[in-house]
Amino acid sequence: MAIRHSPQRRPLNKLMLLAASAASLLFLAGCAGMGPGSTAAQRELASSNSTGQTPLAQFKACTLPVRARPEFAPLLPHLPDPVTEQFSMAQMTDETRPTAREAALFAALSDAQSGCFRTVVAEVQSVRPDVATIMGNQRAAVLQVQAQLVERRVTWAEYARQVQRIGAEGTAQIAAANQQWMAEANAENQAELNRRNAVLMQYMANQQAINAQTMNAMRPIPLNPGVHCTSLMTGPLVSTNCN
Repeated sequence: MAIRHSPQRRPLNKLMLLAASAASLLFLAGCAGMGPGSTAAQRELASSNSTGQTPLAQFKACTLPVRARPEFAPLLPHLPDPVTEQFSMAQMTDETRPTAREAALFAALSDAQSGCFRTVVAEVQSVRPDVATIMGNQRAAVLQVQAQLVERRVTWAEYARQVQRIGAEGTAQIAAANQQWMAEANAENQAELNRRNAVLMQYMANQQAINAQTMNAMRPIPLNPGVHCTSLMTGPLVSTNCN
């Protein structure tokens, strides 16, 4: 069942940028890990929120310092490029399974960075709940792949390919959601424009009627000898009595 949400009255370019950023965030979240929350990571992300960054920039600002910790150095050959957000061909064809130490480190990395993703999704939820729903669904799919990696049931290549596929699907779903959202926003804006035009046209018609009545009240009335007429204007109405 499609999820529909009324467009919120916020700048369209900002909301579209936010949704596009969320699409990239889906991919990065799969690489960073999304297990139980990290209070320290959430505090770091909350600090970055005050700078007006996009969700993707906020997520990177929160997760990259964690990824750079010395204890996670053995995982770097298996993680995507932090700038391009892409796995290399070598990583996509690495058919080795993680060692027990690598699996434990990956689980720890997942735990350390998960709060970043949750906090960013909460921000997306406040302005684009439809996109936040997509991100939540993709998160569940990524969690399954990550569990397989930590349990050493898939190779690094299988993990990279699955995460990349999930990210691509999420990007396509967000693109479709953006089209629907924009169509609804345009329809709502057109309806509001039509309403304002109708009010303006009614106002102009009323003014024309008032002006016509005023002009008629100012015209001299031809009288028969011995007939006396008086006119009284009350608001837009003019009454004339002749005796």
